[in-house]
Amino acid sequence: MRKILVAVSGSSAVWKSSDLINRLRENPENEIHVVITGAASQFVQPLMYQTLTLNHVFVDEDDKALELARLSGEIDLFILIPATANTIGKIAHGINDNRLTEAVFSLKEETPKYFCPAMNEAMYVSVPVQENLDRLKAKGFIEIPPIIGMLSSGKTALGSLEKVENILKIIK
Repeated sequence: MRKILVAVSGSSAVWKSSDLINRLRENPENEIHVVITGAASQFVQPLMYQTLTLNHVFVDEDDKALELARLSGEIDLFILIPATANTIGKIAHGINDNRLTEAVFSLKEETPKYFCPAMNEAMYVSVPVQENLDRLKAKGFIEIPPIIGMLSSGKTALGSLEKVENILKIIK
């Protein structure tokens, strides 16, 4: 059994995380767990992820920090989808103020860690975000970069979350 932790931060691209989970569930060897930020729960209710995975969904308001820390130490693959500039910055600088960051900092060093940025182009190419991306990569995180696509602003530009089928090819 391969334990996968899908971490979801708040972005309009959050719907792609459920698509990824559905695709990962096609392999009966995958046991999927989810942790979401408070901002992500504004886009989608934790119950949706619980229904998809049949597992508890870790959210900032729950009292399951010890259970999450234990589980994080057993994870075989971690993926942050979508990865917002805020969450990227927190992880890059060691800020542990929500369940998602707690999970990241509890992962084994050798656990493969992927992140899929999704944000507007100006934010993505900004110096602070690029510096934070470099910090994550230096810590062993693997970026699945955004693509040119339709953004929530209605503009077509760099910053759209990579297609789920391509993410699956990369993480397998």
